[in-house]
Amino acid sequence: MLKTTTDTDAAAWLRKKQSEATGLIHSVEEREKTLLRVLREVVDAQPEYFSSGTGLKPMTMSALADKLGLHLSTISRAVQGKYIVCTAGTVELKSLFSVPVGGGDNAVSASLVRERIKKLVDAEDPAHPLTDQNICDALKSMNIIVSRRVIVKYREALGIPSSSGRRAR
Repeated sequence: MLKTTTDTDAAAWLRKKQSEATGLIHSVEEREKTLLRVLREVVDAQPEYFSSGTGLKPMTMSALADKLGLHLSTISRAVQGKYIVCTAGTVELKSLFSVPVGGGDNAVSASLVRERIKKLVDAEDPAHPLTDQNICDALKSMNIIVSRRVIVKYREALGIPSSSGRRAR
């Protein structure tokens, strides 16, 4: 239409719309490239998680943004509302990011700590439930070094009552 129109106003309007469409297509392509870069880095950083569905390592959006040379808000927008199908099932991309818990070489993801707490509580003897200190000690034997306060925080976030609340009467 732009090539055949003789109306200058119509031609100007069509050029404007064509420019807007080109800009939109470019923006969508850039978002796709950004999402693919983010996904590649996440998959490369978490091989055990994507092969077995367990062992999620601590990874922050901030660290990934630094590595990719992007702004933190770009990473956040890229993963917002996106999901990936993997061995662990359909997982929200945002859930793959967690702050490290514990220190140094023993740092693990917060989601791994919550998962282990839940497993320990599920396997406990109902007549003798594990105290928060017992859970802390059990995690320490798995080389997961966290404080008792962290155990309390995650136990409560999981909706698990204290040992006295779990005791079978």
